Amino acid sequence: MSPDASALAALRREIDAIDDRLHDLLIERAAVVERVAQAKGATAPGTQIVYPAREAQILRRLLGRHRGRLPAATVVRIWREIITTSVRLQGALAIGMVADGAGPALRDLAREHFAAATPTTPVASAPELFAWVGDTPGALGVLPLATEESDWWRHLVSSVEPRIQIVARLPLVRAAGGPEALVIAPFTAGESGDDTTLAVFEAERDLSDAVLARAAAAEGLTLARMAATGAVEPMNAPVRLTLVEIVGPASAIGPRLSRLAAALGARRAHAVGGYARPIAPPDRR
Repeated sequence: MSPDASALAALRREIDAIDDRLHDLLIERAAVVERVAQAKGATAPGTQIVYPAREAQILRRLLGRHRGRLPAATVVRIWREIITTSVRLQGALAIGMVADGAGPALRDLAREHFAAATPTTPVASAPELFAWVGDTPGALGVLPLATEESDWWRHLVSSVEPRIQIVARLPLVRAAGGPEALVIAPFTAGESGDDTTLAVFEAERDLSDAVLARAAAAEGLTLARMAATGAVEPMNAPVRLTLVEIVGPASAIGPRLSRLAAALGARRAHAVGGYARPIAPPDRR
């Protein structure tokens, strides 16, 4: 065997040994996940098994320590597969989305985040998706980013038990451009340490960006994104619904929502969820 071939064979043996260690660690991780499931009673029907805030913390920590030539995007894809597989070891997981013009883009985002092997279910409309998420064990729904045109978010206000909320924004690690989506589920997102809270205000008039910004600043709040507005007409009395994204966790924002509503002249405010703020990959920081 030539020196070059001998060196190559030695490197391949080194890779094989690393692969064995990686495999052993994956087996060990799966065993710990089983113990976690037992500790929180995840095998009981209806138990929450997806924890978006915890998932965001894992990826933030890994990307914060990442180095070398392996692309950060590859790390994210690998760990999204590991995380979702760990969730599925604990119970049923199903992803639904509205089968409309945005379907292919949403399906790609869902597959990247929830792993390709996780089943996806198309439904005809946003109201049907809300009902499906509420009725299906382990279900989450993926919908386009909330806008005035994509006003499915109005159903968050009328959602009944189990209350459906926004729990994640996709993709969690944001690249330049590309589609984005929001995830709904019948549980809270939790707090990851760097979060956005979403609220809907009911008012008799449109709330302008400037009015929202001034009222938020007076309460010591920062808007992550200005409003998306839609109209509803309960009892023939038109009401404007305004969705606002506010920087900070629900525990800090929630107590201030009623004061913010009063400052805006709004009838009431509804907390409708939140998400871990998207992570910038290391090479974009």
